[in-house]
Amino acid sequence: MKFLQEGKTAMEFRREVAALSLGHHKNLLPFYGVCMEGKQLCIVTKFMAGGNLADYLAKHGPLPMPMLLQVARDVAEGMRCLHKNGVIHRDLKTANILLDADGTAKVADFGVARLRFEKDEMTKEVGTYRWMAPEALGAFSSTSPVAPVTQKSDVYSYAIVLWELVTGGVPYTNYSPLQAAVGVALNNLRPPIPANCDPALKSLMQRAWDKDPWVRPELAQIVEELDALILKHTLVRSRIAPLGGSPRRVPLGRSGGGG
Repeated sequence: MKFLQEGKTAMEFRREVAALSLGHHKNLLPFYGVCMEGKQLCIVTKFMAGGNLADYLAKHGPLPMPMLLQVARDVAEGMRCLHKNGVIHRDLKTANILLDADGTAKVADFGVARLRFEKDEMTKEVGTYRWMAPEALGAFSSTSPVAPVTQKSDVYSYAIVLWELVTGGVPYTNYSPLQAAVGVALNNLRPPIPANCDPALKSLMQRAWDKDPWVRPELAQIVEELDALILKHTLVRSRIAPLGGSPRRVPLGRSGGGG
């Protein structure tokens, strides 16, 4: 259950409800309805036993490759559903990704989401600095006007989430959020990719957080690339342990290297 927070407008509340109501998808937080407690509005959703992904990473560190790829795919699928329905999330980050008991990831928190055709405040700085795309941070530049925020801005945020899955860390920990925003907007700052990162994941991250939104892949392409990686790693595991049975999700609570 999520209550209308102080400082949050009724319009934001209605938009979150509208985004949650767009359709059922296994990688979007299930929406049950809206109710009132006195004068307090609240959204009723499914309880997610695994908590949010940011807390899970803080506790367990980098995800083992099978879980990393599956969570990455879950998030990409959820975001693809939003984009297919014309929604721009605008605040995708690990704290807004929830985990079910079996480790299934679901995209949540649509309080600042917008429909693609809405024009009001689509260039306003909305989101969380460490995950925001350069075009959403143009106000920090004296020479570049704020560019329109598009679905490709969500793709940039997805790349930062993918980096978190690989490293288990928080981006730009050596900078304040404001310093990170200025670095991204003016100096093309990006978090360092570990040397042992899978080359395909590294390539995907670099393309998805490219400064030029048009270079960033669509979510459908990202899902295809992740499917290919999942198949590759499944085949590798099957050659190592051919009697191990079909691949399963890694249960919550298991930790391991992200590579």
